[in-house]
Amino acid sequence: ANEVREALEQFELAFAAAADDAQTRHMLVKLYQASGRSDAAALHLQWLVDSWARDQDLATGRSLVVAFEQSGRLQDVVRVATELLARFPEDGLTWRYRATSELHLGRLAEASRSIGESIRLFPDRWSYFWRQMVQRAQGDLEGAIRTIFDAYVVFNDAKVAASNLRALSATGERLPLRTVLASYACAPDVKARLERIVEDELDAANGEAAATVLAAHLRRITMRIRSADAVPVFVPYHFSQISDDVVRGVAAELGVRIVDLSRLFEERSGPRRREELQAPDGHCNDEGYRLVGEIVADALHDLLVEAAGQPLDR
Repeated sequence: ANEVREALEQFELAFAAAADDAQTRHMLVKLYQASGRSDAAALHLQWLVDSWARDQDLATGRSLVVAFEQSGRLQDVVRVATELLARFPEDGLTWRYRATSELHLGRLAEASRSIGESIRLFPDRWSYFWRQMVQRAQGDLEGAIRTIFDAYVVFNDAKVAASNLRALSATGERLPLRTVLASYACAPDVKARLERIVEDELDAANGEAAATVLAAHLRRITMRIRSADAVPVFVPYHFSQISDDVVRGVAAELGVRIVDLSRLFEERSGPRRREELQAPDGHCNDEGYRLVGEIVADALHDLLVEAAGQPLDR
């Protein structure tokens, strides 16, 4: 529930009761990182490193993999996951952790193999999701669509299938949904349900209905912010989205300040290529989000200066 402080209190109690529990240690790494206490996180991470060096059991190895991932040390995730899988090759969850790190490191062929092993051994919905993300990064949109269909066949979850199709369409590319579905092999009743999901998504993607809903939400958000005596500011995503025109229109209608993040991001990224600031899954990498944070901080500073009518200490 994102209640970090309460979770940390509980895991500190668990640690006091059982200091040698590897899963408690990796959760403390995660929660201390989330609390901005990197020194405390580092102590528990080092315990996991030392414990793995002494006794390479499954629980310790997997906990170390998770702790390295939480710490952003993706090369170490791949290294330890590889060592762990040499001893426990049937551990599908570790294959998934390895795949996600390989994806973010840009090792797409390796990530494809790893996520394939994860699905073979541990076919949960997140393994299918990450295979979809790997295929998207490889430019294989048809493969990503088939993976979404595969997950629906296994889990029969229309809401998840629709959500994943919507996320895939956010790339801005026209998806060949009907074409892929026509050649997709599954039971007739399953295909009929997939057809309904696809047609619903295509109807929603025409933009008009979605734009109406988004505009209504933005007006309501603005009203609630102003009723709390706060100042609304719209910050559209820094890579152009089909919703940008709606956001700009409502901003003009209601007199809401808008941070032109797309233009400023391009201006301030300088000679760096987009790939240098973007992760393979379509989000920013650390450098990209650092730049976004700087732009937004500067924009809010300027708004505060304007409101105060005098210079402020940055």
